[in-house]
Amino acid sequence: MKKLVATAPRVAALVEYEDRAILA
Repeated sequence: MKKLVATAPRVAALVEYEDRAILA
C-alpha cells in the first residue's frame, strides 16, 4: 500500500510531463 501511495505522485507528474510534451 505504501508503494502505491509513493508511486501515485510519480504517475501524475509523468502524465503532466507527457501532456506538456504533446502541447509543446
